[in-house]
Amino acid sequence: MKMSRTVVVVLILLLSAGCGKTSGIEGKVVNGKNQPIAGVKVIAKQNQPVKGSEQFEATTGPDGKFTFSKLLPSSAYTLSIWHKDWKTDTSMAVEAAAEGEATLLKEPMKVLLTVDNDGIVTATGTGLQCYLGPDMDTNWDQANTWVKSLSISGGGWRMPTRAELRGLYDAGGRRNNWVWSGELNGPYAAWSFYFNNGSEFAYDRRASTLRAIAVRSR
Repeated sequence: MKMSRTVVVVLILLLSAGCGKTSGIEGKVVNGKNQPIAGVKVIAKQNQPVKGSEQFEATTGPDGKFTFSKLLPSSAYTLSIWHKDWKTDTSMAVEAAAEGEATLLKEPMKVLLTVDNDGIVTATGTGLQCYLGPDMDTNWDQANTWVKSLSISGGGWRMPTRAELRGLYDAGGRRNNWVWSGELNGPYAAWSFYFNNGSEFAYDRRASTLRAIAVRSR
């Protein structure tokens, strides 16, 4: 059975219109001080990939804002952040709006911790930087010696306080390690911190059972 030219044209237009259905997401990227972060790439990756809608990228402006406009309507995406000089675990699950509309994020994407190409972790809210020591257990004196000799990225490193370790933990730092702090507890012990659950404990400084960690302020 032959179709008329008019029917064929109408079908093509309908199919084209269906393929062009899009929606958007609008949001903002900030640091730990709620200041906008400009020039970072936000990646929207579709949770259940549909060909042609799997992944999109947008770059934040001077105000930290970003916009996606060609997402598949009512589809689930995960937003993540990429920068050439550092990495972050910051991500957000979001659903694209209905056709022709845009989802406005209820809260900004907050980058609390970054890791640069040297492995230095920075807490963006305080400017505190930390660098994890060798993958081996040490006693307190060995950890202190390592910290004092650390010269990476210009040096200036020291042993952390318990409050600084707590701040890194609260900002999202999670590792399965006990680490030494620089705070002593009597003549033979020093305070330590567990990054798995935020516990603190006073250990014998001579015990080779914890890891070294260095910090500095920037």
